[in-house]
Amino acid sequence: MVVTRVDILSLTLTTPPDYEYRVSYYPLAYIDINTLAYFSLFSVVTGCTDGIGRSYAKELARRGMKIVLISRNPKKLEAVAEDLKVAFDTETLMIPADFTKLDIYDGIKEKVAGLDIGVLVNNVGMANDLDRFLDLPDGEKTFQDMLLVNNMSMVRMTKMILPRMVEKGKGVVINVSSIAGIFPLPFFTVYSATKAFVDSFSRSLAYEYKDKGIHVHLVGPGAVYTKMAEQFLDRPGLTAPTPDTFARSDLRSIPKIQVTSVVTGCTDGIGLSYAKELARLGMKIVLISRNPKKLEVVAEDLKKKFDTETLMIPADFTKLDIYDGIKEKVKGLDIGVLVNNVGMASDLNRFLDLPDGEKTFQDMLLVNNMSMVRMTKMILPMMVEKKTGVVINVSSIFGIFPVPLVTIYAATKAFVDSFSRSLAYEYRDKGIHVHLVGPGILGFVVLHLTRRAVYTNMTQKFLDRPGLTAPTPDTFARSDLRSIPKIQVTSGYWFHNLMREAIRFMNFVAPYKMTNMIGQFVTSAMEKYKEKCKKQ
Repeated sequence: MVVTRVDILSLTLTTPPDYEYRVSYYPLAYIDINTLAYFSLFSVVTGCTDGIGRSYAKELARRGMKIVLISRNPKKLEAVAEDLKVAFDTETLMIPADFTKLDIYDGIKEKVAGLDIGVLVNNVGMANDLDRFLDLPDGEKTFQDMLLVNNMSMVRMTKMILPRMVEKGKGVVINVSSIAGIFPLPFFTVYSATKAFVDSFSRSLAYEYKDKGIHVHLVGPGAVYTKMAEQFLDRPGLTAPTPDTFARSDLRSIPKIQVTSVVTGCTDGIGLSYAKELARLGMKIVLISRNPKKLEVVAEDLKKKFDTETLMIPADFTKLDIYDGIKEKVKGLDIGVLVNNVGMASDLNRFLDLPDGEKTFQDMLLVNNMSMVRMTKMILPMMVEKKTGVVINVSSIFGIFPVPLVTIYAATKAFVDSFSRSLAYEYRDKGIHVHLVGPGILGFVVLHLTRRAVYTNMTQKFLDRPGLTAPTPDTFARSDLRSIPKIQVTSGYWFHNLMREAIRFMNFVAPYKMTNMIGQFVTSAMEKYKEKCKKQ
């Protein structure tokens, strides 16, 4: 559990010396809060129509979250909701509520019932003009309102939302305090006392729920150029950032989560790159592949570069008796991402002419299709139960059209395309994002024409080097992960997406001619490859 105070005036991250800090951050999803992985979950932001609250709403929406907007002014709520919709295509729920009233909470509770809430931003607050305690005009009402808005709202909203987070074993509570919470501030006597309350409440709450997967994040800004501070500040600057700059900076300071990704076929190529990119985002990784020595090398590399916790599971996906063992080993893990990457291909040849064809074809179906079905059947129920998860199914550009001379391989990738798109529809209302990626991994046809694919061990015999149209696996995986959850079906890399759409159009307009053309190009590529091998 971590409690941090961001002091914007000194631009340093400080922590009280007498407090024990432990990282135990499990927000509502499965990737770092600074990514787009929150697409199926909600953040609740109070006091969201101006200043820091509005900026938190924008930054969380930017990261793919749905937002519950709670504030007093309905017209301002509508403006914020419209702004988020236009800027980020964000789903919002507007709840007008005046936090100076005590009768609002049952209504709020009813409206958020059933939502999968993972982040609560207790931001709503008010301050008074500079004056002595007794000299403040209409002091009784001002002081009463300030306690109800600054403190009561935080307690009641936390009491409302926290039980669901505890039940799920993950959640983030962001309590917005002030630098005035760490020392008494004459002429702001009641205001600074309410912020001292926020500091004490947040730090105690963090300790109480540190073993429940809850991260209580206490943020105590100095001067931020909001409407509240305009009377003291001429303009934003280095020591007085805008609310947008402040919120973006603060969200970066929240630690990365430690939820788990499962990656099959992870010791080479794209699978290895997915494992590295997910580790870079702070996730634990379950590495599943055939070669134990390669698994150890990958695990050591991830530990060294990203301090990543890994679980290695050697498994040969040409066998059917491996799945009970895998299931036993991943039992109890909080799995948020499954990358079905393992795959194999055959050499270029006619269906009947491939050496040892029966075994090759059988292995290809077991590795390319059976593994995907069995691993998804194993992991998906855990995701559905949590109402959140990402399944990344790695296909190929060959999944969108028949390809002679790699007949079975292309058919297995057509299976992946169909399976993924149907699965995405079936579980679209369960918080599951099925991401189908069809790179030009083995694009022999396109390789022959333009040398475009992904530069992996599989394609080195056709490609001289990586380049703009044939990215490295690292570049490819990083590019693809950025597209989640905005795109359901993709080729993962910008140039491959252009290729995909062009080929789909050609296949739609003239499918017979397309197959003939592909067959001719693949045959030509095969002959050239054989000649190259003879010369070597």
